Amino acid sequence: MKVWMPLYSMGAWGRFYGKYPFGSFYGDAARQYGYCIYQRRHTWHGLICIKEVYYTPTNPQTPMQQGYRGIFADAVSSWQNLGTEDKETFNQYHYPPQMSGYNRFLHYYLREHLPEWVLVGTFLTLTDTPSSYSGKSGKAAVVKETEDGLEFDNPAPKAHAASHKSGGADPLFIWGTFVFTISGALVVGVDKAPTLAPATAVTIDKVWIYAKTGPSGGVCTIDVNKNGTTIFTDQGKRPSIADGQNSDESDTPDIVELAKNDLLTIDVDAVNGAEDLTIHVRVKQYLQ
Repeated sequence: MKVWMPLYSMGAWGRFYGKYPFGSFYGDAARQYGYCIYQRRHTWHGLICIKEVYYTPTNPQTPMQQGYRGIFADAVSSWQNLGTEDKETFNQYHYPPQMSGYNRFLHYYLREHLPEWVLVGTFLTLTDTPSSYSGKSGKAAVVKETEDGLEFDNPAPKAHAASHKSGGADPLFIWGTFVFTISGALVVGVDKAPTLAPATAVTIDKVWIYAKTGPSGGVCTIDVNKNGTTIFTDQGKRPSIADGQNSDESDTPDIVELAKNDLLTIDVDAVNGAEDLTIHVRVKQYLQ
């Protein structure tokens, strides 16, 4: 390919691959390749003229676009009506630099006359958003059901959010533990540890017990009561440390829901030499 002058410049001419002619604007190119768009561009090599393949620009003629055009037309008309001395004043201005007096006049005129929504732009001036903040305090901008714009609304909880609440498919919760301790040799009896109560509603998961000295010749079994009634309706679910072991975890209790200030107490049902017992009642506090 041999093309003289910058490609697509007004003076470019030559051939592609030795056989496709590429003439200047004043030669064959205009006739062979049709209309072009010509521009002047600042480059590292200075100011050059280039041409691009012609395309038809879009012209949606939106109210905002038409309003801007009207103001711009007024600016041009105002410049044309200025006297020679006034025009020369703008020619002599030093700011903005590297502008003609005409462009300086347009610069100041448009800054003075364009509405704020053109100069700055706000959320409300977009064409797919609400037109007012009135009565929308505390609301959020959400996508419309039609998925073609925004509106102010209180977003309804979606299925995913509901699934995280208590009773949902994927509930969120935090763990908590009520810890009871009985020091020394254990003795069979009721209410053998300090009474504890939750500060809010919780759900019991399991009960885990640990004895520093495990039972010998039998098991060590404890019971947990809610307001004086065992949470293990099926007594076979109670935590029970086997002979020669030090810990055990219960099955899920039959009664698991605790309200604020329900009382938890500990009964020791079997000992067999166990000593220094710690009882962990593990609970979950669900997202409400």
